[in-house]
Amino acid sequence: MKLTSKLEELEGTLQATIASILATKDDISAMEDARKEQHAAFESAKSDDEGAVKLLAAAIESMSAFYKNNKIDQGEIQGAAQALVQEPVFEVSADQAPDATFTSAGKSGGESKGIVSIMTMIKEDLEDEISNGVKDEGETQAKFEEQLGEANTLLEELKAKKTNLEQAISDTNTEIDENEVKT
Repeated sequence: MKLTSKLEELEGTLQATIASILATKDDISAMEDARKEQHAAFESAKSDDEGAVKLLAAAIESMSAFYKNNKIDQGEIQGAAQALVQEPVFEVSADQAPDATFTSAGKSGGESKGIVSIMTMIKEDLEDEISNGVKDEGETQAKFEEQLGEANTLLEELKAKKTNLEQAISDTNTEIDENEVKT
């Protein structure tokens, strides 16, 4: 009787251990799948940001070259702005057509310098986002590897426990058989 209850306890523990092994394997698989998805999302975002940085760099270069080639500088812009401020204001009747004269390319030079500055800031922000993303990806990978190592250690411990339980069950069955032969 004592050996039979010991055998039942060992078999119950063995079944629980087998269930734990299966659950741990499922957890490891889920961790790996989640990590693959995270890494794919990181790579996609990084690729998008790198493409945007290249595009912004080309746009900045093109705009800067245009204004340099057309000799548009801040002094011309300020002079044009002062001329606009000093122009007399005429009263306009409701029936009069709007003025349809166009300004030269130099008239919007100040706006372009602001645009180039804004595009440069956006480009720098994207570059920072890329470097921070790479840093975060490294930290996330390190945490994943640590957790995976712990899960694999647990799995090996459970497998060793299963082997020990199977041996204990075998020993208990042998002991039961020996006691039945004696009686």
